[in-house]
Parts: sequence; C-alpha cells; structure tokens
Amino acid sequence: MLNSFLIMGSGHAFATATKKPSTKSSTTSSVRSSATKGTAPQRKVTASGRKLAAKKATEQRPVKHNGKVGKKPKIVKEYTKPPKRPLTPYVRFLGDLQKDAPRQNSIEGNIEFIRETAQRWRSLSPAEKLPYEREFAQERERHILERDAWIKSLSPRGLRQYRAAVRKRHIKARPKDQSGKPLKRAPSAYNIYSKEAIVKKRKPGERASQYLAEIGQEWRHLSEAEKAQYESRAAAGRIPYKQAKDKRKDETRARFYEVHKLNT
Repeated sequence: MLNSFLIMGSGHAFATATKKPSTKSSTTSSVRSSATKGTAPQRKVTASGRKLAAKKATEQRPVKHNGKVGKKPKIVKEYTKPPKRPLTPYVRFLGDLQKDAPRQNSIEGNIEFIRETAQRWRSLSPAEKLPYEREFAQERERHILERDAWIKSLSPRGLRQYRAAVRKRHIKARPKDQSGKPLKRAPSAYNIYSKEAIVKKRKPGERASQYLAEIGQEWRHLSEAEKAQYESRAAAGRIPYKQAKDKRKDETRARFYEVHKLNT
C-alpha cells in the first residue's frame, strides 16, 4: 500500500515537472510582476519610433577630441587684455575741442564737427602741434614698458592664444574676394627674392629654413638697382589688394550714409 502510494506520487511529480507552461500564464505573470515592481510593460516599437531614436543617438553621440571620445573641452583664455595704446596727437587735439564745444545730439552735427576739427588740425603750425606730440611720445614710451612687462607675465600657452586671436582679427579685417574669402596680402620684395632663391638652392629632403639666414645676408648686400626689379613686382602685386580695400571702404561709407540719409 505504501509502495503504491510512493509510486503514484513520484509519477505525479514527474508529470508536473515535464509539463510545459502555457505562454498565456507566462505573459500574465510578467505583466503582474512588472505592475508590482512599478515598471510599465514593454511596448511595440514602430518604424517612426526607431527613426526618432536613431536621430537622438546621432545628436547625442560624443565628439572625438585628440583621439579620445568625449565632449570637446572649452578653451579657457590664459591671457588678460593688453595695455591700451596711447592716444595720437590728433585725437588729443579733438578731445580738447570737444570739452569746449556744445554737445551734438545728431549724426550730422557730429560729422560736421569732425570735419571742422580735421581742417583746424591741418592748419596748425608745428609749434602748436608740439605739446600734443610730446605727450604722445611720453605715453608711448610708458606703453612700450608696460607691454613688455605684460608679455613676460604671460604663459607660453597664453602668448600663443593672444597671437592667434590677433591673427584672426587681422584676417577678418581683410577685404574679401568674390567668393567671400579674405584676400592674401601681396608678398614684399624680400619675400619674392627669398622664394626664388630657395627654389634654386634647396635640394630634395632639405628644409627651406636652413637657407633663410644666408638669403637674408645676400639680400642686404644687393644693390639698389638689383632690388628695384623685386620692388616693382611687389608694388604691382599690391594694386589688386589696395583696390579691393578701397572698394570695401567706399561701400561701407555709402552704406553708412544710406542708413542715416546723409549727404556726402
């Protein structure tokens, strides 16, 4: 009796162990478990949802910087503003006249005042201009000392950042060509001579910098007649740049007068 009961019990346990669970019961149990844990059940992803997820992934993709994956670091300026340049003699003269002149509340009045000031400055004698020029010379010497001390106080990285900022500002101020790119400055007479001399002397595998000292000495020993051909070529190369610069100046002046409706 006892043996038959054990055999029946073991058979029932074997049957329950080999019986496959239904999919319906498993899904309902997963939903219940997710509901009890506080998480929503998994939803079906559509094609538009996959496109949106891919777009977000590309927008939030980290940027490679210096061979490493991560956000591009923000460049911190390691230099302060340089000392201000001294005022020119004419600007000092203009400031003295502005103290006594009545305040102009219109653009036309200010332009007329500046024109009269420029005519008065040109009519001054050298003795009358001397006090302004003396003040400018004194402040210029002080500015040179302050600037040298400021440059020495900069770190090597800060000095490179400052020079790059100045170079960028100069390039931005250059006149543009038809495509909108800034024009390159025309080479000087020495640049033309050194370029041709390097082509003649340079050998394959050699650097051009090792010939610069020798070329500089040769240029200094050239006669005025020998330098004249290079200077004429340099002057001819400066003509297109000067024309583009004058054209931009005229366009800026015309735009200014058009905005403020002034008569030239």
